[in-house]
Order: sequence, then structure tokens, then C-alpha cells
Amino acid sequence: MDEPAVSMFAQLDDQEEVPGYAPVCGLAVLGFVLSLLSGLAWLSPVMWTIPVLGVLVSVVSLRRIASQSPRLGGRKLAAWGLCLSLLAGGGAVAYEEGAKALTIAQGRHIAASWFDYLRRGEVERSHQLMLEPAERESRVNEIKDIYAESELRQEQLKAYLNTEPIGDLAREGDKAKVELKPLSDLYTTAMEEMVIDVYTVTIERDGKPQSQDYRVTVVRRVDARGKPLEWKIGSVGMEAPPTPPKG
Repeated sequence: MDEPAVSMFAQLDDQEEVPGYAPVCGLAVLGFVLSLLSGLAWLSPVMWTIPVLGVLVSVVSLRRIASQSPRLGGRKLAAWGLCLSLLAGGGAVAYEEGAKALTIAQGRHIAASWFDYLRRGEVERSHQLMLEPAERESRVNEIKDIYAESELRQEQLKAYLNTEPIGDLAREGDKAKVELKPLSDLYTTAMEEMVIDVYTVTIERDGKPQSQDYRVTVVRRVDARGKPLEWKIGSVGMEAPPTPPKG
């Protein structure tokens, strides 16, 4: 055997005998790599599995290193992997939940404005919120005059006021009570966002308060360029009363 080759193997044998040398745990390396990829979790909830795996692998590697110390190294690498995975994953979840809460709040604001317009007798403005943004009138301050001068708008408004609970709310005004139930659904697609809430409308009839639940859907679509449009009231539907239990 050549002398250089013999010398190389001799050096490797000497390294194995060096006191304090410990190989790095492979799971620590894997956990750190996953932590570097955890930033992808901000792109989509589907990617949340990456920081979750990063946390699990890093925790397992830390336990393995602790049980086999000092024969196994990589504790700092595993600790960094754990911290980075927690930060990236936790940040992605917080951002997603914050975005959902903001979207729901925006949708509820539109629904509350719609109810307020009806209860204040501003039926024209409430009707505008039912229309697509491109179909709305731009001169908001002159909205009553615009409706009075347009036969088409008058016909639309008449049909609009003949639906429940719109006509009742407009007639009762501030006497009608509207209460938001602690229920909310959010549906998102590439083309639109929908916030669905249930509101209890209470109106006095024959001196007795009568309540009915209505499901209000608020929609925001996007244009061809992907830019979000204004919110609109998509639909208002009567909720079926709960079925009484059979005796």
C-alpha cells in the first residue's frame, strides 16, 4: 500500500481516538433543515405540517442527545431547529387567524351598516349595499333624488321592500331590535370571500315581541386582476326555527 494512503488511514484512526469527539445527531440536522423550510408555512395552511414536523424532530433529537451524551452531539443545532420551527409555525398561524378575524369584522361591519340604514329609513342606501359595486350610484349624497327620478330604481326598491325582514325593518325603524348571534362562518375561494352570520330580529306585532333569525351573507369578490372589490350583501334568508324534541 502506498505511504500516503497508509498515512490517511492512520489519521482517521487517530481522530476516532480523540477524547471529546461526538458525532452530530442526524435528527438534529433534519430538524434544523425543516426549520429553515418552515417559512413556507406563511404561504398556505397546507404548509403548516413543515414547522410541526420540525418541532417534533427537534424535540426527539434533543431527547436522544440528552440520553446519549456525551457520545452524541448536536444539541445547539437541535435547539435552533426547535426555536425556528416554533417561531415560523406560530407566526404563520397567528397571521392566518388574524386575517380571518379581520375579514369577519369587515363583513360584519357591512351587515351592521345595512341594518342601520333600514332602521333609520335610509332604504335607498341599504338597497345599494345589495347591488354589485359596479351597479351602485356614485353620488351617495343625492341617492334619494336619484331613486325618485329613476323608474328602474323605484321598481327595484319596491321589490326590495316587499321581502322579509327588509320591509318590516324599514317600517318599524328604531323599534326593531337586531342582535348578532355568536356564530360566524367564513368561506374563501380564489374568486370571493363570504362571511355568514345569523341575526335575531325582534319586532312587536299586536303588542307582543316576535323574534325571527335571519342568515345574512356578505360577499366580497375579486376582479380579473385579483384585486378585491367592495363588500355587498349577498343574501338574507330566514332561518328555520329549531325542531322541538319529540315527546
